[in-house]
Amino acid sequence: MLIKLMLGLLEFKKKPFIGMRDLFEQLSTGQNPETLFITCSDSRIVPSLITQADPGDLFSIRNIGNIIPPYPSSYSEAGAIEYALKVLEIKDIIICGHSNCGAMKGLLNSHIEEHLPCVASWLNHSQAVLQEVHEERETETNTPDRELEIATKKNILLQMEHLKTYPLVIEKTAHKELTIHGWYYELETGKVFIYEPDLKEFINLEYALDRALESRKNKIVSGLCMNYLQQMIPLKSEKEYCRLMELITNLQEDILPIWEFIREPAKQQLWKELGGFYASPEDEEFIAMVESSTSIKLTELEEFKKKVSFANNNTATSLLLNSSIFKKPTKDIGKLNVEPVISRDARVALSGDRGS
Repeated sequence: MLIKLMLGLLEFKKKPFIGMRDLFEQLSTGQNPETLFITCSDSRIVPSLITQADPGDLFSIRNIGNIIPPYPSSYSEAGAIEYALKVLEIKDIIICGHSNCGAMKGLLNSHIEEHLPCVASWLNHSQAVLQEVHEERETETNTPDRELEIATKKNILLQMEHLKTYPLVIEKTAHKELTIHGWYYELETGKVFIYEPDLKEFINLEYALDRALESRKNKIVSGLCMNYLQQMIPLKSEKEYCRLMELITNLQEDILPIWEFIREPAKQQLWKELGGFYASPEDEEFIAMVESSTSIKLTELEEFKKKVSFANNNTATSLLLNSSIFKKPTKDIGKLNVEPVISRDARVALSGDRGS
């Protein structure tokens, strides 16, 4: 086997390395992965193969049973997590378990400590899974294979919870800078099932992909909408404030009131990030996906409304003091010329004039 591996090194230098020379030269100066991939040491699991990732795409942690000891921990996993989040600024963490997992078989074997004491000690970090499996035995009768699958999936969820005990993970998830995912890889079929928190179950990849695309679309378009609204402040007058409040009210149900201003930048950004799933920017399915954005509800609208109200009150108070104490009251506050720096489109939306 060693000779085979050494021959593989020679083959790598002849073909794959030459074909990816530019990438390897770029990576020689540093790495910038966005994903931390945590999976089992099992030789049958090849993360870069099943995800078709390139060198530099995945920062990895591998151990028996894809286990993450809870914080505080002196294990190497804690150091890898710290480095991934602090230095590499990872955006996604994936915990990937797999079918026919030897570690989970060991967990279900009550005699493992007798012949594999070190493994048994390590598997103590998954004892909560064993407890859940035992409780399930009291209400359901499962085959050994089905019980192994249940244990493996429960272990994925347990390790996701262990991750959430790390201060850095808590901080970054709270600021929406990090997302944790659970995957179950079926060796015999090549299928991957994704854990969906809203459904509390592992769903097939195709369904998960649809949900992920929808989520990303909503995030992109919502961000563009909020940036558009942000351009409308500071406000020029009380009249503009009233118009903006009316616009915010009209945006409670969907983004149709400002869609004509958002459509083109939304189309460009969606194509940039999601275009790989479509034939061209004029693909009917892509256009339909873009136009479906009009039904998006802006979750940050209420917070923005408070911000506008607060800013308007402060401006009004400041102008009132300025005109009543320091200057002669020559103008009505609502007519004071406080020039905002906003885009033409935003100014048009506030003025209500769409003909120019």
